[in-house]
Amino acid sequence: MILTRLILHNYKQHENLEVEFAGNVIVVVGPNGSGKSNLLGAIHFAFAGEQPGFKKSHLLRWGSTSGGVELHFTHDGVDYVLSRSLTSSTVTLTPKDGDATRGATKVAERIEELMGLDKDLLKQTIFVRQAEIDSVLFTDPRVRTLAFQKLCGLGDAATVHKRLGEALSGLQAPPNYDEQIAEGKAQLATMQARVREIESQAAAAQTQRSTCPDQATLETSMATYNAVQPTLESYVTTTRAIEQAEHQLADLAKQTVERTAYPDIDPTTVDGEITLLEQLFSQSVDHENKTAAYKSAGEAMIAMGDQPFTAEQIRDFNDKAGELVEAYQTLKAQTDMYGEFFVMAQAVPDVNMTTECPMCGTSVSPNQILERLQGKIGALEPQLTTAVAASTMGQQAASQAQTQQTHWQAGYAVGLKQFQAAERAMQTVQAVQEPAGDIRVRLDELKQHKDMYFTAMAEKTRLETASNGALQTRDRLVQQLADLETRLVSVSDVKRMLDEGSTIPAIHTYVTQRVAELRGLASQAQLIEQQIAKLTGMLEELTAALSGLENTVATLEFKRTQQDAYREAVDTLNRTRDWFHYNNGPHTFSLGVLGDMSDDINEFLQQFSAPFSVQHTTDTLEFECLFHDGRAMPDDGPPTAQHLSGGEKIQLAVSFRFAGYCMFANKLGLLSLDEPTVYLDEDNVARFCKLLQKIKEVAQAMGLQVLISTHERAVIPFADGVIELGGETEELTLDSVLTDGGSKTELSNTVADVD
Repeated sequence: MILTRLILHNYKQHENLEVEFAGNVIVVVGPNGSGKSNLLGAIHFAFAGEQPGFKKSHLLRWGSTSGGVELHFTHDGVDYVLSRSLTSSTVTLTPKDGDATRGATKVAERIEELMGLDKDLLKQTIFVRQAEIDSVLFTDPRVRTLAFQKLCGLGDAATVHKRLGEALSGLQAPPNYDEQIAEGKAQLATMQARVREIESQAAAAQTQRSTCPDQATLETSMATYNAVQPTLESYVTTTRAIEQAEHQLADLAKQTVERTAYPDIDPTTVDGEITLLEQLFSQSVDHENKTAAYKSAGEAMIAMGDQPFTAEQIRDFNDKAGELVEAYQTLKAQTDMYGEFFVMAQAVPDVNMTTECPMCGTSVSPNQILERLQGKIGALEPQLTTAVAASTMGQQAASQAQTQQTHWQAGYAVGLKQFQAAERAMQTVQAVQEPAGDIRVRLDELKQHKDMYFTAMAEKTRLETASNGALQTRDRLVQQLADLETRLVSVSDVKRMLDEGSTIPAIHTYVTQRVAELRGLASQAQLIEQQIAKLTGMLEELTAALSGLENTVATLEFKRTQQDAYREAVDTLNRTRDWFHYNNGPHTFSLGVLGDMSDDINEFLQQFSAPFSVQHTTDTLEFECLFHDGRAMPDDGPPTAQHLSGGEKIQLAVSFRFAGYCMFANKLGLLSLDEPTVYLDEDNVARFCKLLQKIKEVAQAMGLQVLISTHERAVIPFADGVIELGGETEELTLDSVLTDGGSKTELSNTVADVD
């Protein structure tokens, strides 16, 4: 499926909005609150009749009485228009040149028939909400498990487990209440011990946090060193650029010597010499052509030979043909006469009467006449056949002779005209002193020398221009290096190291290590805070579970004396409820799906040039990473995905979402990522931009349309199409998305050098 147009009327903050979709990777960009997420949500609403997180009534623009969405798309070569109202149940799916499907149920069935995707999988697989691109991979194990089961269509498993528990608690207890109560109390004791253990861990974490440096102090120190890092990097880059400029100047000087040798010609007279040679060449070619035509015409006349027949021979042929025709006509007349006599004899009624024979005058009977006539006719018929053949052959011989004579005369006349024309042409030929081939060789050589001369002149001019440009570049870089040195001495640590004679690379190494140390301390503090938050959450969950378990035990004690007539039903419901526990059936099913997705994930990691592949663990829903760039593996086995760098996490998260699309929605041709860069720092935004180039190549190969909403304008140059909200659209390049604190060189290098 390929989206082509979206029209919104009174949808959230969009009063009247019409956008076009073009290309495989389309970025929706704008500031916070401009409606990026709601634009993608409107596409979701068009297909499913809902935008997750909102009631339908909340989607209507404030103060409006009507509104809706109209989505144009192409699927399997057919154009469709999908319209859905915000204020009524009206929904229509209309194919081009086809009958419309109306009504929410029928349209949903038709969409699922076309694309093989119901609205739940559409919500979990295609439309990835804000900051959820990596939620399945790098969050708390419990949250990750629930998120992945939700992606697999088991998002209601916990609800089913809870409802079954509620239903079971409402049934009469089975006969073994004592065992259940004892088990419940044992679980209570275990849970209470767990609560005390977590409270102790939380207290220890709070103590450890109090020993860490203040976060504000760490940030101030990091800001100081971060400010000097770009200057150091620019200094190194500028130094290398000066060296390159010097090499370029030397190379251009060498090229000037090698490429500007002129051939020995006079450029002021070469055109006249070429013109004279061209005239001589034309005259020589004309002489050769006319001589060849004269010779060819003469040879053709000789080849004609003498005429095949004389006039007397033609007359003899015609006379002979006439004689043969007359002989044939005489025999034909005799045969016709005897035939008439034969017919007359057959007409005599009395066969015994006598009459005079018309041939000899004697008295004969009709039968005798018939016999004589048959004999005459029989004797004449072979002669008649022979005469017919002879007459035909004589006429053909006369005709053929006449035809040959006519053809020869016509050919002779044409050949004579050609010979006479060639003879006249020969009288106009000018005398030549040199063959055309020799003149052609001289002409080509002269033209080649002319081209070489002017090429060498142009190359000399180009090299002089390039040398001047390289010289200016070197001078500019030298001045830039002096400016950078002035900025470096403004930092006390750097000035001290410069005064002590430290090299720029050594200073850069010191600053980088210092920043890393400070970041490590900040990360340690953040991890401790996360651990405290995690333990606090676990305490809240355990406290709630403890309260629920206490209520369950109390309920069991209350129903201890009751007998359950539905033992088998309760047992079945318990097993069913146990299957829906996230650690049982949903977990097993999710592990199977994750295993099936691993091959697709690794294939996308390879296409995105990731330095690693993944394999899923057998007991938890997480990945272990196998690196292919030569780095050493830890002794305790492959690291998990949580230990990847920021850029590598981005590659894995996008690969996971592409693999999820291939498994659950490969007929749809659409993937929507809402704010995938929302929590990324500048370096990881640059990594995402570089990854976006690969995403575009993969999307084109798969015929996939990827929609990305973001407030990061740095991604714009790397997309096929841009939809800008919340301001006038401007044409953006890498130059136009630079922000405070960075330069074009810095951001370009960041995108190019990111891992």
